[in-house]
Amino acid sequence: MKPLKTDDREAIITLIKKGETEAYKAVFVKYYKQLCVYIMSFTPDKSIAEDVVQTAFIRLWENKSQLREEGSVKGFLYTTAFNELAGIYRKNKKLNDALMDMKYESMHKLIEQDYEILEHKLAQVKQAIDLLPLKCREIFLLCKMDGRSYKEVAKELNISVKTVENQMGKALKIIRDSVDTKVLNLFLLINKFKR
Repeated sequence: MKPLKTDDREAIITLIKKGETEAYKAVFVKYYKQLCVYIMSFTPDKSIAEDVVQTAFIRLWENKSQLREEGSVKGFLYTTAFNELAGIYRKNKKLNDALMDMKYESMHKLIEQDYEILEHKLAQVKQAIDLLPLKCREIFLLCKMDGRSYKEVAKELNISVKTVENQMGKALKIIRDSVDTKVLNLFLLINKFKR
């Protein structure tokens, strides 16, 4: 069989509609990398981009009988991939919104408690932070109170990102052994609004 010319749009669509796997493979070879690059212009996550592109090719095969001769395989793939990525973002946004709602609801319940009890709990968090080893406390405050990334803190303190991760793990364990996680989260939230 002579090599397929993927530039002959109508011929390729006709062959794919008939279930010709060679035509499908030719389209895959031609557009897979291009499509990955296109999707990665919207997301830095390579695995998400690859999943989205693979899904677009699966949809092409599943819907081959509905392709129109005057249509474009490339257009179908690009549109499908973009819509798939948009769907993922919509689902993630709904999930993130739901998680934030749950977080704020639990915070609200904490705030509704007797104010003196709440003040006492927040003071316990501050005390637990103050009792952290010096370097551990410095890293915790930079990450959690100043909102800096582990990479930024590592650069500022001239240490490795791994050291920042380890110190943060240590800090959180020490604090959570002393206070409830919800109270810690509320303390951090309140201090963010104070800034």
